[in-house]
Amino acid sequence: MSDSNNKVVKTFSGKLFSDMSHFVNADGLHIFTNCWEPKGDVNFLVCMLHGFGGHCIRFNELASYFTEIGGLVFSHDHIGHGESEGSRTTVDDYNKLIRDTYQHVDIMVEKYPGKPVYIFGQSMVCIP
Repeated sequence: MSDSNNKVVKTFSGKLFSDMSHFVNADGLHIFTNCWEPKGDVNFLVCMLHGFGGHCIRFNELASYFTEIGGLVFSHDHIGHGESEGSRTTVDDYNKLIRDTYQHVDIMVEKYPGKPVYIFGQSMVCIP
């Protein structure tokens, strides 16, 4: 994927965002996403949010539990974490994390309307 200046945008590990699941947040940063789908019908959605210094791929084992019972699990790497763009493990405004989470939830709810949504968070994302 290219930005408005036709610059190739890559993940933290150097992969092309055009080859990866992602969304672009309100600041124009590419946010890496991952999704675990059930084998059958989707009965509910689970948004899993990692803590400081984490990344969404760490949820593989836990996500498999939810997919076995009909859950579609989705997650993203926060700004500056995992494969997402941004200064490494720098959180200058927690409201941006909340905003990005709402954006991701809205994307998934649009794809799966009428399904209940559950939020699972750890560490810094549990701060009110």
